[in-house]
Order: sequence, then structure tokens, then C-alpha cells
Amino acid sequence: LQMAYLQAHGFTAEQGVEQLVMAHAAAAPRATPEVLGLETALEQLQLLSGGSKTSQHAMLQETVNSILEGQMDDLLDRYLDGDAPGFAAKLASQRAQAPALQPFMEELLDGRNRRMASGILALFDRAGQSLVTVGAAHMFGPSGLLALLRAEGIRVEPIAPHTPAPRQTPIGNQGVQQPAP
Repeated sequence: LQMAYLQAHGFTAEQGVEQLVMAHAAAAPRATPEVLGLETALEQLQLLSGGSKTSQHAMLQETVNSILEGQMDDLLDRYLDGDAPGFAAKLASQRAQAPALQPFMEELLDGRNRRMASGILALFDRAGQSLVTVGAAHMFGPSGLLALLRAEGIRVEPIAPHTPAPRQTPIGNQGVQQPAP
């Protein structure tokens, strides 16, 4: 559902961070850099398909509600505007409004953040430079990558986008019929 939402806003898989980074790496004037993953696709699939049917149902319901209520629009707007504090606050608010999802969200974000932070710290033991890309939801809050890396003494700075991201009409509840009460 989230992918359909993003596609309705004009985003495509080809515009994804991984594809853009790989395209820039392939076009680099020097040797193509080594590409490493902080996690595998299998690990992601196992996480998303794991959990109880109750937690999966709650996640589906929360996703539908967030789209219908415009919360996804608000989160996307904050992201596209570069409003990191607003994005972090909105994400924290969404998590607080879904107490049934806390165990799942703990693993989906917080657990993965701890594992990714360990992987990033291991990159400092390698020769050369590293570029790390992760989803925006992994960056913020007390258990976000920024806080975890800063707690280890790493200086972390955001990179501002060169051009604003494209905007499309918000999807909200257009074309979606809500069941009658």
C-alpha cells in the first residue's frame, strides 16, 4: 500500500536511493566502488512477514488509516521540505498512536537501527571512504541512526538535496470509499 501511495505521488522504483546511488557509482570516473549492504533483502522480508497475524493485521490497518487520514501526506511533505525535526516528531506521533504495533516497530526500526549502526561503525575499520544510505525513518529519534552514531562519537551531518523533490497531488482519500459505520 505504501508503494502504491508513493507511485500515486509520482515516485518510481527507478528513483529509489539504491538505484540512484548505483547509477552514480557506475558513472564515477574512477574504479566502481564496492557496494555493501547493511542488511539483506531476505532479512527485510523475514522481518516484514514475521510476527503474529494480529500484529500483521494491525500494521495493515494502521497503514490504511494513515493514508486515509492524510498522515502519509503530512509525513511526505515534511520529508520533501527537508523538515527533519517535523518528520521526526510526526513519526514519533504515529508510533505513539499505535500501541499495538510497538513490538513490531521496535524491531522494524529500533532493532534494525542498532544492527545498522554496528555495520556503519565497522566501515570505519576499512580503508577508504564510505557512503551510507538508509531510509529517512531510520535517521531520527533517540533510537535513530543519528543518535546511535553520535553516542559513539561520530560526527554526522545531513547532505542537503540539490533540487527539490517532485510533488504530486496528495492521494488522501481520493477514490477510496470508507465503509459506512
